[in-house]
Amino acid sequence: MIGMKNILVLILIFITAMVFGQRDVMVLYVDASSSEDKYDKIQDRFNNLVNENPNKDILLYISNGDNPIVANNRGDVAKSLRKMRSFLLQSPNYLYDVKRINSLLRKEGYVYNISQITKNDGVDQDISFHFYFDLRDYTNLQLKDKIIKPLLFTNRLIFTDNENGLHETCDVFLHLGTQEDTKSKKEYIPVLESQPITF
Repeated sequence: MIGMKNILVLILIFITAMVFGQRDVMVLYVDASSSEDKYDKIQDRFNNLVNENPNKDILLYISNGDNPIVANNRGDVAKSLRKMRSFLLQSPNYLYDVKRINSLLRKEGYVYNISQITKNDGVDQDISFHFYFDLRDYTNLQLKDKIIKPLLFTNRLIFTDNENGLHETCDVFLHLGTQEDTKSKKEYIPVLESQPITF
């Protein structure tokens, strides 16, 4: 009888670990190096985004050369966004940013066993990426190819044969610093729209 109790306890622990281990996450990447005059709007937009998604874990990454501002605790996000305003942010090091974000995603357990990820399986939670760039930088520097695609590709979240090119649990949104900085969530521009990505 004691053996049966132990088995039941182990099963309950296993189920609890699986349920609580599957946390949806929102990754916020901010390149505000060319947007000094928009820090207030960036801060407001991302604070609102965090507040609108109270059940998601948050990973905030504010690019700053080789010294990014990172918050992976919901309580530190507003403080980190305010901290951005006290810096003259350096231009991003995109290769460094991809490596560092990958490291953070793995450390927090949001993406793991990459070799087991297929277009419809292998990711236990929803992952949404929100990228903020200055419109001119995004266009002129081809940032979709320098940061967005490499980040998705190295985490096996991009597939050319899916309808929109993304893993079924992944969404990607682009926030461009333009005159339209007050767009509502429904008007965010999906990076990939409905077209598959080809390399």
